[in-house]
Amino acid sequence: SNNVMAYLIQARKIDPDIVFLHLKKKLLAQERNDKGYRMAVFIGRDENNHAVAVCKRACSSYTKFKQECRGNDYTYGWLFDPEGNYNTNKPLICFESEIEKMSFMTLLKMHGKDINQYAYLSTGSASKYMTIVNTVERMGYKNVIIAYNDDFASKINAGKMYSERTKDILRVEHGIEAKIITPEANVNDWNDLLRKEVAELAQSHQDEEQAMCM
Repeated sequence: SNNVMAYLIQARKIDPDIVFLHLKKKLLAQERNDKGYRMAVFIGRDENNHAVAVCKRACSSYTKFKQECRGNDYTYGWLFDPEGNYNTNKPLICFESEIEKMSFMTLLKMHGKDINQYAYLSTGSASKYMTIVNTVERMGYKNVIIAYNDDFASKINAGKMYSERTKDILRVEHGIEAKIITPEANVNDWNDLLRKEVAELAQSHQDEEQAMCM
């Protein structure tokens, strides 16, 4: 799992403790595919810890190769409660992918927030938004936050479109007023925001060191 760890921690800037937590809970693994790529394997598990969904992504910044496995159960997707107790009083924050979810968790930690206050769900893509509705129906979450990407530069802003569709379904069918949040600062997704904040922090420290040496 060294390549997975290096990719997520060094290239994607995800907090090491969050990566280790996913490895420990067997939600993250590494494999080599038939093209020779080392792949990060993200595993979604149900409440009984059975694997129900798998998504693979190349451990490289040079290729965007990713693959969702046949037979994925999108009624479950990738649901995660860091405390493992599926306390449905927690707000459920929903993302397009596991990397976006782990990035958001890292941002929470960087800003002094407790990651255990929330439950997290990845749906695999914005178009799999019914995973959110299915999870709410099955588990009983009442406080839902939709944190899809903001595809503002695209002709069709899929993240925005599917977020609003999900919000409408939850309101009409379940009486839940979901909240939509998006990354700010003109970035597309939570990992872009994370890498931007990490770079700004590093620059700030560098400027402080230079000022002290003057």
